[in-house]
Amino acid sequence: MLMTQLKGVCDRLRGTPFLWAVLCGCLYTLGFAPFNLWPLALLALWGVASMAFQLQGFWRVVLFVFVFAFCHYLTALNWLIGSFLAMYDPLWLAWLLGVVCVVVLSAFLAAFMALFLAPAVRLLQGRGVLVQGLFFASFWVAFEAMRSFLVPTFAWNLPVHVWADSPEFLQALPHVGLFGLSFIFVLSAVWLRCPVGRVFSVLLLVGVYLNGLAVLSNAPDGLTEKDEKGLSVHVVSGYVPQKEKWQKQTKWSYLNDYLERSSPPEEVDLLIWPETAVTYYVERDDALRDYLRQKTTAEAFVFGAPSYRLGGYYNSLYKMDADGQLSFRYDKRYLVPFGEYFPFQNWMPAFLQKFLQGQSSYSSGQADQQGLMVKGVVFAPLICGEIVLPFAADLVDGDADYVLNITNDAWFRGFWGPAQHFAIVKVQAALLQKTVLRVAHGGTSALIDAYGRVLWQLVDGEQGVLSL
Repeated sequence: MLMTQLKGVCDRLRGTPFLWAVLCGCLYTLGFAPFNLWPLALLALWGVASMAFQLQGFWRVVLFVFVFAFCHYLTALNWLIGSFLAMYDPLWLAWLLGVVCVVVLSAFLAAFMALFLAPAVRLLQGRGVLVQGLFFASFWVAFEAMRSFLVPTFAWNLPVHVWADSPEFLQALPHVGLFGLSFIFVLSAVWLRCPVGRVFSVLLLVGVYLNGLAVLSNAPDGLTEKDEKGLSVHVVSGYVPQKEKWQKQTKWSYLNDYLERSSPPEEVDLLIWPETAVTYYVERDDALRDYLRQKTTAEAFVFGAPSYRLGGYYNSLYKMDADGQLSFRYDKRYLVPFGEYFPFQNWMPAFLQKFLQGQSSYSSGQADQQGLMVKGVVFAPLICGEIVLPFAADLVDGDADYVLNITNDAWFRGFWGPAQHFAIVKVQAALLQKTVLRVAHGGTSALIDAYGRVLWQLVDGEQGVLSL
């Protein structure tokens, strides 16, 4: 009954398909964090397919898909403005660049999607809904895969991510992967367009859900005795505005604020701070290393800090031992566009290159790097957006006990980015089948089990001790 009424609405709006495209684009965004209303995302994709297959003319289909995708990306990626506000002055120019970046990026992704999907729609018009669904979902997911591998740290808001808060659906990930489960979601939406398709859609979604329910019913409520290594960990989260964090007159006081909150109520084996919690080059500062070691009591101290060598700047994770020596360093391998490097910077006008110089200029770390070991427990370190990678499993040693993800979400604070980032981490934990310890600055720190469930979490400025 509901689908019949919605189809009637779609038919009445046939004369104004682009209004329908705007509506569907905004509804699709509501399926993702921070809203997590995945049935609305399903409805949005049903609406896109219903209207697209009715339109006549190749370029009308292109324009319809473009408007849908543009509205979705424009609303979902608004958080990119935050990276400009966090980095650049004056404020009016930061806003201008941020808005232009979001508009241009949204238009580019929308054009990419439209030119990818429109030929499939035109070729499939007149075919049965079941056939249309199979090919439409295949082309959609092929587009998502292509954009994800072109810019790996931007594998953001894939269809599967609407289920970040529904761990039952995520249990299919080890079997079908990110793009397989995304295919199931898109296919289920398109098949809602006819009675037989609706039966198949319900059976497909219920089957995936019941499989997950069965997996979770046999899963432990927390870490199992096999998982627990007897390692006590003190996690310190925090928030400092991104600009103030790096200013000479304030960064020392913020460092000491972290230190003041790093005295645990009990002895711990490991203290962890987030990405770039230390804003000094610790390898070059013996006095600072001594100071940090004197102020912390944990046997091992892991923190994020910048590093510089061989003419390049790196986003690094360090381990400091009880004697104050740095025994481990991991350099981030996959950088985040606009935060750590600016795409096409060399092609820009000279005045913009000068404006951006030094703002987003990190280098990528070496591909082959070792895991972090603390008292026999092996962590696979990933910094910030590396946890988002569709091929994150290639970066994680299969013998690692845990994934350690330190991150700085202060770049996008006040926008939807931190919530979307955290949602993706939950999906990735289920994909990797590894427990993920996330330590965030300006975001949510959490322990997420291998099923994508949050076992423990902190918000900005909180600290806590957990046992691994």
